[in-house]
Amino acid sequence: MSSLPNLRDYEYLQHPLQNSERKQLEELFRRQGRISQCREFWVDDDSFSTLRSNEEFDEAVINFYFALIAKRVLESGSQTHSPLPSSYEHAVVLYSAYFVPFLQAGDHDQAHLATIHKSKTRTSELDLAVIPINVDNLHWITAVVNYRQHRFEMYDSLPSKRSLLLQASTPLHCWTDWVRSDYPYQANGSNDCGLACCLATHAVVLGHGFFDIHRYREILRERVALEIGRSKLFPMIPNPPLTRRSAPDRTPSKALPLAGTAIGSSEDA
Repeated sequence: MSSLPNLRDYEYLQHPLQNSERKQLEELFRRQGRISQCREFWVDDDSFSTLRSNEEFDEAVINFYFALIAKRVLESGSQTHSPLPSSYEHAVVLYSAYFVPFLQAGDHDQAHLATIHKSKTRTSELDLAVIPINVDNLHWITAVVNYRQHRFEMYDSLPSKRSLLLQASTPLHCWTDWVRSDYPYQANGSNDCGLACCLATHAVVLGHGFFDIHRYREILRERVALEIGRSKLFPMIPNPPLTRRSAPDRTPSKALPLAGTAIGSSEDA
């Protein structure tokens, strides 16, 4: 069985932008009107401005980033040599930020349409359904329906929200609620829950370790903003050469967990 891609394949995304990338990002923030488009999803200058430091992401940004992840999944599936190992290519549904509000309003037809991506497989053969949820219009989390493990997974960057969400959930028979005890939290006082929602989905769907949004929040915000502005995710670089950081190395001594352990594993179960 192929090993899961680990955080090192994307670890360079926690390094500061190159000068040319920073100039491109600054130019994107100066633009007016529509900034970028991916399929039917687009962001204008108002939504793009939420990608600045300590701003809260809006629905357009969340949906756009999910569309970029879906684009990567589709590209991987169409390639003879996929960047994802065969053991981690799973059937997934990505819902938009409007799925839960439609569901709560009882509009099931619109909720059904609030789908960004669905693998071409029967529902009974799905592995994951990923749902962004804006709790009380104040805090973004990533909810995952894990069909393999028969559980509901919550990726929440604030510890104070966990028990509330678990108490509010209504599991199916023999299903369980599940939360990673070692999932990285956002920095105190930051508005990085939208960033965490996007990057948790990136990790869970593409099968790599979690980014350290606490230590590298500003760098990761810039990376996500540039990805959205370019309408393309940064590539995975298997076994990249070790490079010296241009900023002091603050990598934690304890390795961050693999998101991939949420699939096909009983870790923390």
